Amino acid sequence: MRITGVSTHVVGTPWRNPAYVRVQTEEGLTGAGETRMLGHTDALVGYLREAEANHIAGSDPFAVEDLVRRMKYGDYGRAGEIVMSGIACHRVSQGSGVWMLTDAEISEMVGARAERNVEPCLLTGPRGTRDADTGTRTSSGGAGLRARGHDTLAGCVEDAVRATELGVRCLLVADESVPHTLYRLRTRGVLPAGTTLKVSALIGPVNPASHAVFERLGADSVNVPSGLSVEHPTGIRRVGRAPMDFHLEASDDLGGYVRMTDAVPKGDEPEVNDTESYDNGVKTVPAYLLEPVSIDGSNTQLLVDECYYTADQLK
Repeated sequence: MRITGVSTHVVGTPWRNPAYVRVQTEEGLTGAGETRMLGHTDALVGYLREAEANHIAGSDPFAVEDLVRRMKYGDYGRAGEIVMSGIACHRVSQGSGVWMLTDAEISEMVGARAERNVEPCLLTGPRGTRDADTGTRTSSGGAGLRARGHDTLAGCVEDAVRATELGVRCLLVADESVPHTLYRLRTRGVLPAGTTLKVSALIGPVNPASHAVFERLGADSVNVPSGLSVEHPTGIRRVGRAPMDFHLEASDDLGGYVRMTDAVPKGDEPEVNDTESYDNGVKTVPAYLLEPVSIDGSNTQLLVDECYYTADQLK
């Protein structure tokens, strides 16, 4: 006997929104149960919709432990790390670079992708910081991670070809010339069509125009550095269509740290609306939690009002 479908029914009440799940099987046997996540009903219903296709449909309805295990580890990462934390780890970036990894190491990462559904994103190299130029060791940083000369750019291309041949489908790039070159190779079929190009935060855009430049060079997604103010990503998002990831590494050369607002450097008191949820074992860390908004066909005007898209773009 196998499960053929799952339907979810939300019963709204003044004090809670219980969700009832109905499971159908190929032999007509039906099961029902109740589940809820306080304040996150839409997220719960959305997850169950995806879980039906990814895990539930076709499963043995009596193999409950196996189904729970697949849903738990398949969607929420590795045991002992972020499992059941509510954070879905879908990509891991490796900044040392393809050129510093053996074929066996890269293949192991690709194997983990298939097993845990976590995409490895490998940086192409070599880079300027590994060159003989002493400029990168000065306080100004010189040219940084640029691909210095034809040979270095060729090395980035060789890295990309080698990594994709081993099964890697996401490449991290740290020079404007690299996404431009790899994009053209992808259109010619030298690189697999499904290969994505992600711009490193170390050369990531810090204004709307630079974000647009990276998109035109072929970037599929862009990491922005954590040193930006709260207003900066908003301006970038209004002109860019490529996904923007906020890089949360707290290194000095990225110009900033993980922070709630710009209030602390100004000597102001940060605004918070939650003083209970985040207990790290030493203290309860104040936070400002945003209310998620689900977008569907009934409220797309919100995207226009908040300047994410124009009305013409949503037609």
